[in-house]
Amino acid sequence: MPAIRVEGRREDVLTMHAAGGRAVRLLPLALTTIVEEATGRHRFQIVQAADVTLALRFDPGDERQRRDAFHLAEVALRRHLAHHGIVHARMVACGRGANSGPAQRQAASGRLRAGAAPSDAPRSHAAPRV
Repeated sequence: MPAIRVEGRREDVLTMHAAGGRAVRLLPLALTTIVEEATGRHRFQIVQAADVTLALRFDPGDERQRRDAFHLAEVALRRHLAHHGIVHARMVACGRGANSGPAQRQAASGRLRAGAAPSDAPRSHAAPRV
């Protein structure tokens, strides 16, 4: 009997807390779409570095282009997070702060993981796509 192996998206659902302490779950696909539309870039990673801190890792390239992309992404993400009551979010550019380092790739496909929760956070995954 033939066997199939289903591979799909398995990014972490990020959880941040709004000003009143309410937990807000953020889907990686929504966050990546926001960054893609704001920057026109498709090779990046969003990592939750702390409760209300997102680290953005863009592919290596021209420093000015990465800085401009970071600024555009930061504005768009802050707007989205504020809509969910997360008004004190912090954004960290790649290579700065505790979360610098290489982007995490999915073992099976080699693709960049779109959203990654802190290593000490409980894992909650979006459903795999076929």
